[in-house]
Amino acid sequence: MGDQPKDLNLDDDEGLGHYTSFFYDSSNGIILVQLNRNGITANGVAKYFKRNFKNDINKVQFNIVINPSEIRKLQQMSEIRNVTLSVARVQGGGILANDEVVRAVGELRGIADKTNADTISITLGMGYAPGSLRRNGIWTMFRNLLRADTHGDIKKLEVTGRETDEEALKVIDFITNKVVIEVTLPKARYFDVNSIDGIIRQAIDKYRIIKPEITSTYKVKNEPDE
Repeated sequence: MGDQPKDLNLDDDEGLGHYTSFFYDSSNGIILVQLNRNGITANGVAKYFKRNFKNDINKVQFNIVINPSEIRKLQQMSEIRNVTLSVARVQGGGILANDEVVRAVGELRGIADKTNADTISITLGMGYAPGSLRRNGIWTMFRNLLRADTHGDIKKLEVTGRETDEEALKVIDFITNKVVIEVTLPKARYFDVNSIDGIIRQAIDKYRIIKPEITSTYKVKNEPDE
């Protein structure tokens, strides 16, 4: 925890099959988790904390961070015509059991329980009527859903609208456009400790470039830096 990477003293013909690095920014509660095709997921990292630090940490949950540029697009839309939402694993409460979500989506949980549904997909729209959906209400609903989604159960979260009357309608996909930081990997079969450290530092440097924008968009209360 917080130490520099250490050499595992592997032989030349040995290596790590898959590894996952993560970096925690204590100033705003954001964690960067390395994404590998066959590596450990963010939920796996959460389970690691729960298992190894259960006496120090009461609860661990991760929420995705939406790209601030996508949130700005929503804020700039003068007309919102459609909202599409799809949530999986709603049986037994799930994400719909969260208090804030219950207030946001009303009776959806009751409908799911009564019909034995395990997935809910809804579209809110204006149809042929003029005007716009209420942006503040949409963002409040989205924010509550995203905060409650600790297992990746939100499968679709899209808004269709435009900034001016002359523009064509465009779609904002909030789930696809979560914050992802891309790094360049060395061309090597196995990574030594220096290579791994370089990958981590590269990701942290790119994160620090967009950190002010994330902090401003999410209105994070600043604390001492990491």
